[in-house]
Parts: sequence; structure tokens; C-alpha cells
Amino acid sequence: MSELITGIISGLVASTVFYTFLLLVRPKIQVSGKACKAIEDETLIRIKVVNRTCCILTNVKYALNFCQSSGDGVHHVEEILPHKTRLEFIDRYSKTDENAEYAIRFSYKIPSHTSYQNRLNGL
Repeated sequence: MSELITGIISGLVASTVFYTFLLLVRPKIQVSGKACKAIEDETLIRIKVVNRTCCILTNVKYALNFCQSSGDGVHHVEEILPHKTRLEFIDRYSKTDENAEYAIRFSYKIPSHTSYQNRLNGL
């Protein structure tokens, strides 16, 4: 009977330690508060993201959504595809990295004929 109690207690302690470890290892990602907008034939929007984690981020998923709202809330959401192919990973943060491979810019092209092109003036 004492072996059963010991096994249950050790299982609870191991689960607690593992859960705490998972909370501490969460990715620390910093997204720029401002976006860069370049106007050519199409508007190009760039958003900078920095990986502040001590390990490589893999399976990175990101999206840019254009939302149209009215007085009673959001009534239309459209996803804008990235200009380049999606990234699969972001390098880990390092103070000695001269090329800053841990900082990435996501680019999105918005065609000039779209309905939300004129709404980007505030960006």
C-alpha cells in the first residue's frame, strides 16, 4: 500500500515539474508596434518580428488579416497571403549574431486595385 501512495505522489510531483518546465520554455516573441509601408505598383507592408527565446522556433505560423468594421462590430475579415514563401523556423536569439538572424521581416503585397488599399493611409 505504501508503494502505491509513493508512486502516486512521485507521479504528481513529476507532472508538476514538467508542467512548470513547459511554462518556462514558452516562446518569447516580440512584434514591432509599427509596420513599414512602401508604395510602388502595389503596397508592400513589412512587419518585424524578433525571437527572444534561447532556442530555434519551428513550425512558425503567421497571418495578416484585414478587418472591416462597422458600428456593431467586425463584419468582414480577409486574410492577406505573405509576399514570399512562409518561414519554417526563426533562429534563436544571440547577442553575438552580427547578422541578426533572429529578427525577421514578414512582407505582404497588397494589390492597388483592392477595396482596402485606400484604408491603409493611416498606416
